[in-house]
Amino acid sequence: MKVERKQWGDVTILQFIGEFDAFNLPTFSSKIDHLVEQGNVKLVFNLHLLTFINSSALGYLVKTKRAVEEKGGDLVIARPSKFVKKALTVLGMHEFFRIFDTEEEGVLSFHRGEEVEGIDLASLDVEPDEKLLGENAIMFRLLDEEGKEILGPAPFVGKISSAYRNGLLFRWEIPAAGGRSALSTENFDELVRPGRALKVKFRQPFVARTKYFEATCAVMKVNKEILDDGVMEAMIHVEYTDIDREDKEALDGFVEDLEKLRSEVR
Repeated sequence: MKVERKQWGDVTILQFIGEFDAFNLPTFSSKIDHLVEQGNVKLVFNLHLLTFINSSALGYLVKTKRAVEEKGGDLVIARPSKFVKKALTVLGMHEFFRIFDTEEEGVLSFHRGEEVEGIDLASLDVEPDEKLLGENAIMFRLLDEEGKEILGPAPFVGKISSAYRNGLLFRWEIPAAGGRSALSTENFDELVRPGRALKVKFRQPFVARTKYFEATCAVMKVNKEILDDGVMEAMIHVEYTDIDREDKEALDGFVEDLEKLRSEVR
């Protein structure tokens, strides 16, 4: 990532270019912290060219806003990119930050207060993208006691409902018996039960934009319900039993970041 600085009177404008994530956060946060320590507490962050921001970086923006507010300043956002708009909308942070169409409006907001209106993201064509928070497809395979795959090579595909420390909750529509699926309402209860090992593969864009996470999990709990259209859906709660250490740290960190962000913006 690259950050360009401009000064407009007592307002500091920082334009972010590229991707802002946990890898470059230490480098850029220390530089921004230094600016704040020097008395630059009126900040406009131009995020028009920021193509990606993860939960850790968003958490840093919240922390910085709090810090400059304590010093009589503020941090406002100008020209948020499409990705940033979606992230702010999904997390409810569009009401936490003042957001403007242009840098000029952001600068003027420090001097003319309510005369400059911010962007109402709710009025824009910005649909909440739940994939940012974990509403992604998850591929899973059933394993036997020896760790071998059963029911054929093709994975079943569910949808993640939520992520938490050390595990996931995902849902899967159970096909009716007699169809083409090897797993159906006929054998589901026997095969998908607490203690069953699953091999899973999924993405989490807020942690790593393009990476697929893979893990072996144990089923902890299964709930079933009948949907309005008569389809039976299972909610499957799993915990990781074998996962790359760095991947688990990243996923657990993501959950922790979201908890902090939601607490801060309430």
